[in-house]
Amino acid sequence: MMEDGGEDWEWECNGTSETEEAKINGGLEEERIENLKYYAYGVAMPIVCCLGILGNSLNLLVLTRPNMKAASYNYMRAYTGSALAALFFVVFFCVRILEHREVGPWKSLAVAFFHVYLELYFGNALLANGVMMVMALTVERFTAICHPEKHVGADRKKSLMIVFASPILCFVSHAPFLLNSRIVTCPTADPGRPLFFRRDNETFHVSLVYQIYLWILQAVFRIAPVIILVYLNLRIAIAYRRVCRRRRGFRLRGRGASGTDQLSFADQRRLLLLLGGTSTLFFVCVSPMAVMSVMFSEIRMNQFPFEVFRAVANVLEITNFSLTFYIYCLLSRDFRETFFRTVGLKSWLSTVPSRPSACVREAPETDDGL
Repeated sequence: MMEDGGEDWEWECNGTSETEEAKINGGLEEERIENLKYYAYGVAMPIVCCLGILGNSLNLLVLTRPNMKAASYNYMRAYTGSALAALFFVVFFCVRILEHREVGPWKSLAVAFFHVYLELYFGNALLANGVMMVMALTVERFTAICHPEKHVGADRKKSLMIVFASPILCFVSHAPFLLNSRIVTCPTADPGRPLFFRRDNETFHVSLVYQIYLWILQAVFRIAPVIILVYLNLRIAIAYRRVCRRRRGFRLRGRGASGTDQLSFADQRRLLLLLGGTSTLFFVCVSPMAVMSVMFSEIRMNQFPFEVFRAVANVLEITNFSLTFYIYCLLSRDFRETFFRTVGLKSWLSTVPSRPSACVREAPETDDGL
């Protein structure tokens, strides 16, 4: 939504100026906010993004191996691709905050258009698609472990349909983000070189319809997934412990506990740790962003406590989408072995003693990379 400001251009161009900020907060408050933004978006966020881009790139490398053909790997590939693409938009988000004080100025209309309309729209839609893929993967794993009779011959075609439908849903549902802000054109001493600023569409931003939309959006893509993932992972953990306890009883009635049994117990603990770790990471990292998204407005941008909360919420959410590869490698032996073979460490891997996992291997297709 392009606007040149008309008769109100002076207010539009100076409404969030450095002078106003100094009047509201004072020089010390402004300095605290700038230091916070530097460390959050100039140090912490780029480090997290670099780790995430590297990890998700390696994730895609591993997930394209011939042995990664199960239906669940379609969800994992889609999740990884969404997370990787979203991290590049996060880099532009950091640039906008550090170099352009969030609202400009920009000398290029094309650059301003990207930051005002596309940056948050694409970034949030891609992150939402990643959440949907985690949901789909967890439901698939829940069916495999808790209802194996319904999981016989998992439908890869169905998983592909979900993978293609989910991004459409996410981008359509985030379309109102395109109306959240507008570009303001501000004249300069050089008539042919105006500056462009980002401003909230206040009427739309504070409207009841938009507030209801935000709450629904956060409920669908953040609050509900947190609750569902915690519930399903608890059910998975309980069911898996029950299966392992029953099979362990069968083995121990016929013979004493062997090294294989002890290793199966260790595998059980690793799986439970993985399930609990992924759901806990998601809960801790995504919940603050759900609250922040509803609270955000330009009015609060100059309040130091809100800026602290906002910075923590942003860094945590990106952390959730950056650590997947490292969690998989740490807690999933199959994923780790596939990664080592992919990068040419097969000869080194062959020198490591094999670790059979009787309990895990007997379960019906539960070790799908998670």
